[in-house]
Amino acid sequence: MRMAKHSQPSIQLLAAPVPKYELAERKPRYFSEMVVRKDSPYDSFASLRGSKWCFNDMNSLSGRLIVLQQLKKIGESTSYFKTCINSGGHLNSIELIKNGIADTAAIDCQVLSILREQFPERVAHLRVVDTLGPYSIQPVVVASYIPAEIKEMLLQVFISMGSDEDFKRHMDIAQFHEFVRMEDSAYDDIRNLLLEHC
Repeated sequence: MRMAKHSQPSIQLLAAPVPKYELAERKPRYFSEMVVRKDSPYDSFASLRGSKWCFNDMNSLSGRLIVLQQLKKIGESTSYFKTCINSGGHLNSIELIKNGIADTAAIDCQVLSILREQFPERVAHLRVVDTLGPYSIQPVVVASYIPAEIKEMLLQVFISMGSDEDFKRHMDIAQFHEFVRMEDSAYDDIRNLLLEHC
């Protein structure tokens, strides 16, 4: 996001995937799901005060920054949680919750969709207590020095993936409907969030 806003950016937006996640409503956006163990007493974000929160990375939108933004909305800071644990990855966060080391985490909805479809045993112990978002989904970018005609050709390849039978199988595995052209302004919401929390 920061790189694309430079006066002479080294990268440019090309396209973005449209996830099959129901709340995305067939738009290139995503959410994070606040999850807890099924047997935990928590039932909403508001109930998580004093819980042990884990996140996947300091700079992660889906795992950390989206939670900081939610805390800001309700006039709170990270002291809302008893502890804050950097797990190093969404899958690690899921394991920490499973083992009782952490109580909750915000997990990228795309990660959860794939796990539910392909590895349901990895998330069988989880329950969703809140959904945060939406934000524009992570895009495909290209180097700015690539000629315009090559960029357009690449864009058309991505756009055609949703209707190409060979590609569609892989798109189904990734839980995507299709790719669409994206404008730079679509990511202003994330830039504003980064300015606030990074």
